Amino acid sequence: MDRLATALSRNPEVGRLVENRTGLAGEFDFTWSWFPNDQVPGPSIFTAIQEQLGLRLEPIKAKQRIIVIDSAERPILE
Repeated sequence: MDRLATALSRNPEVGRLVENRTGLAGEFDFTWSWFPNDQVPGPSIFTAIQEQLGLRLEPIKAKQRIIVIDSAERPILE
């Protein structure tokens, strides 16, 4: 489930960080079918995950680590 959450986090249609809160550990072997809406008409990624895998993506507010870079300079080579 952690690997699925990571993969979904990288998907532009999801558009945010996905965290595994299923409590399920271990490896799972599953197949699901989904295509980006701009390629093939069909259900959204959220609908496909719920209908085919029985999982639900719920938006929540949570703290997230953010790194802010205030400035950058070229290193001085001596």
